[in-house]
Amino acid sequence: MAQTAGTGALAGTISDATGAVVRDVKVTVTSNDTGQTRTATTAVDGGYTIGLLAPGNYKVRIEASRSEEHTSELQ
Repeated sequence: MAQTAGTGALAGTISDATGAVVRDVKVTVTSNDTGQTRTATTAVDGGYTIGLLAPGNYKVRIEASRSEEHTSELQ
């Protein structure tokens, strides 16, 4: 995913408590500064990438299909 000098990306792999990767998990990134939201869904290998993010503080929400949810703040 292309980036510019003024942007970054958030990438990672979602796994369960046993360490197995989890596919089809919705990852939502929301800017605390602008309210802009970007979303990705994990691939078969559990990986995701959300690119072209402006510098700032973000909230990351992870939603699995089993109605499980986790939210974290990033700076």
